[in-house]
Amino acid sequence: MRVMTASIPADVVEEVRASADIVNVIGEYVVLKKKGKNLWGLCPFHNEDTPSFSVSPEKQLYYCFGCGSGGNVFTFLMRLRGLTFPEAVQVMADRVGIKLPENPGPVSAGVDENKPFYDLNLLVANAYHNNLLNGPLAEPARKYLAQRGLTGETIASFQIGYAPDSWHYLTDLMAKGGIPWEKAAALGLVAARSQPGGGYYDRFRHRIMFPIIDLRGRVVGFGGRVLGDGQPKYLNSPESSIFLKGRILFALHRATAAIQKEGYAVVMEGYMDVITAHQYGIRHAVATLGTALTRDQVRLITRYTRDVVIAYDADRAGQSAALKGLDLFHEGGCRVRVAPLPQGMDPDEMLHRFGAASFRELLENKAQTLIAFKLEAIVANANPNTLQGRLEAFRGILPDLKNINSAVERHEYVRLVAQRLNLAEEAIYAELAQPMLLEIGNKSDKRPLTRHNKDGLYPVPSLERRSPEQLLLRWMVEDPVICQRVLEILGYEVFEQPLYREVVCKLVEAGINGEPPTPASLAGQLGEEAASLVAQLFAADTGIRDAKGFDDLIRQVKLNKVQARIAARQAEIQSAEREGRTHAVAAILQEIRELQREAQRLKNPS
Repeated sequence: MRVMTASIPADVVEEVRASADIVNVIGEYVVLKKKGKNLWGLCPFHNEDTPSFSVSPEKQLYYCFGCGSGGNVFTFLMRLRGLTFPEAVQVMADRVGIKLPENPGPVSAGVDENKPFYDLNLLVANAYHNNLLNGPLAEPARKYLAQRGLTGETIASFQIGYAPDSWHYLTDLMAKGGIPWEKAAALGLVAARSQPGGGYYDRFRHRIMFPIIDLRGRVVGFGGRVLGDGQPKYLNSPESSIFLKGRILFALHRATAAIQKEGYAVVMEGYMDVITAHQYGIRHAVATLGTALTRDQVRLITRYTRDVVIAYDADRAGQSAALKGLDLFHEGGCRVRVAPLPQGMDPDEMLHRFGAASFRELLENKAQTLIAFKLEAIVANANPNTLQGRLEAFRGILPDLKNINSAVERHEYVRLVAQRLNLAEEAIYAELAQPMLLEIGNKSDKRPLTRHNKDGLYPVPSLERRSPEQLLLRWMVEDPVICQRVLEILGYEVFEQPLYREVVCKLVEAGINGEPPTPASLAGQLGEEAASLVAQLFAADTGIRDAKGFDDLIRQVKLNKVQARIAARQAEIQSAEREGRTHAVAAILQEIRELQREAQRLKNPS
């Protein structure tokens, strides 16, 4: 992530950021409660039971002590909603009423450079749609859609089209319009022939075409279903600068209002499932694009709701995908259920056969919770008639039981598991009482997942856990004078860690330009990991602001660097001894003795 793009002037970016209140923005997605100077809530980027997500109103930064994500308001929007940086700036500019420059000059990474691609996709979508409605060779496509029960209104609403059974329908269109072949090839509309000088041919042929539209109403790609027995059955546009399959959901742009009205989203697998659902009034349905559900797609949905019903096909592949989707939605902080479709049916078929009322009943009153669905899936792969099989199934469901916060809800699921597996409830509670540990490093190094304060609600970002380097870097970010003093004393290679050096380089660059950045603006000028580091620095108060504290930090950082050099030289001795370099060993030992004397002076400065 880099915010200094040529498409939006840096001063405008900073004006937008400074005009936005990060607390109000994040507060739309996360329930925040004040604790000390900061606000705290459950992190939207990973699943947790105890709030570890901190927002600083003073510094306009956020940081999660659980997953390490951090940054400013742009970083938050980019990660939560899968936006590019220019898109995040545009969203916030619209929110605070700042008009971005219409002609910002040379564009290197902005949305404007992709406008010709969006325009071309729209042109092709219209061509395919008109061909379906009026093309003399499109009769098989019109007949197929009629057999699938789609109305003319639905076909027009989703702008469904038809790519004729021709190798040059689109290429002729490109040639007539003077459209560069490279542009169409970059979007996967045409492909180059293998032989030299062979030209291009249509990629989509004899297929029903479904335009894929993003949240801003732009055609970013296509999904094509073959007519007849051709393969593959479904063919999507390849990924491009405007189309990333894992960051978009089919029909989400038209489903957002219904999702908010209904209070939950329905996630399906196929284009036809969703289109039929919308035709039957189930307008809060969306679909993945022929790929497994991704975390970015989960974050897209959580922008509008935290309640999700998965309605995948009732076959083995669909149920396997549903299991993976359950975990991803749960990790994303969603309340997720699975609709138990009749065996062998998909949503499209069920809606046509039984109607919207039956389908809504399935979604709203018969959908299984994560625990219930997982339990049945686990039992199906175990042998519940044997003790070993029941124990195997219980071990599979135990982590999910431990993740339940509500005591009442946990009690109900313990009863369900006990009855289904013929186990004693007391034994299950005994297992639940065992602490959940996280393995770090080797298997013998186990620590609790989260530190808690005395009321058990908030993590404790204590001063003792901070390294001298972290404390010093925070002070450098806060105070340009201190930054200059540190560089004079320790030099520009003050820190060994690459991320720390990235922050220092940006501070030096800002100092040369005479514009010391605020922590929030600095975070926006750094890569994602360095931005998280800056946010982490300010997620807790250090309490060090006097001259003695500064001198102690400088001394400790010097000591750490000396000790690191001693360790490195000792490793060199072992290497030199193995290689028989006697003279080198003597020289290294002399250097180590000098470094040890220097370390002793730093430990006892008096």
